[in-house]
Amino acid sequence: MLRCMNESDLKQAAALSASACAARDMQSYPLCKGAEAYESKYRRWLSDPRGGLLCCESGGRIAGVLGYEFEPEPMYLQTTAFLAWENRVEAYAAYVSHLRERFSGYTAYVGLTAENGLAAEALCTAGFALAEASSDLRLSPTVFTPCAPVSGIQRISEADFTAYASFHDAHFSGIYWNAARLHAAPDGWYIFAYVPDGTILGSIFLKVQGTLAEVFGLAFTGPEEAERAAAPLLSHTLRVVLSENPAVESIVFFADEEDGQSLSAAAACGFITYSRYRLYASVL
Repeated sequence: MLRCMNESDLKQAAALSASACAARDMQSYPLCKGAEAYESKYRRWLSDPRGGLLCCESGGRIAGVLGYEFEPEPMYLQTTAFLAWENRVEAYAAYVSHLRERFSGYTAYVGLTAENGLAAEALCTAGFALAEASSDLRLSPTVFTPCAPVSGIQRISEADFTAYASFHDAHFSGIYWNAARLHAAPDGWYIFAYVPDGTILGSIFLKVQGTLAEVFGLAFTGPEEAERAAAPLLSHTLRVVLSENPAVESIVFFADEEDGQSLSAAAACGFITYSRYRLYASVL
């Protein structure tokens, strides 16, 4: 049975989530570690007007948590918790059923660890398809290794954005953060481009939020350009971001597992593989 979570459920739900879902084969994204982290996130999602947080109950016990956030205008939904530790197959089916009833017509995205095969199987049975397979890379500023620079790297300003937008939409197609949304977004975004001869041949965009920075995309016009400038472009961006945001404690980068240039560039800067990410999508 699903019901809306309330304030009195938070500590118990967080403690159970932390203990029951400590192993990678039980986890969903965004990842949490420890009861305190789960409680903090659940508390934030509980008060989010464009979010939902539900308990799955079994025999009167909390047996799972479904969390999500949504945007009505693009009809977009992303789960923030897709966890179950009792009757897991039935719980996952109930989660999908709830989302279909509540958000018919929305495109829903569910992020899992690669090891969570039971949840992945349940999603595929319900009509979801694998949309992304990435390495979840992490970097601590204390181990950041700057790379040798190359000429032609520039920061994209408001004045440059119109010229940049077409490159962005051509090379980061199919993602939520298209050029229009990126341009309209609040502060916290950094965009750098590789422009060695007046033409944009590559770019990176990254967001800083509190103590966390996340690389959302790194792309080039071709493999030669990527080989020449991927690591320097990533390195230059990180150098600026860390200089301007000394409170940042961790940088996250979800790099496609087939994108050897991005993986190599990240490794050169000191990133390590923290987990493996699988994103499943379906129109509800």
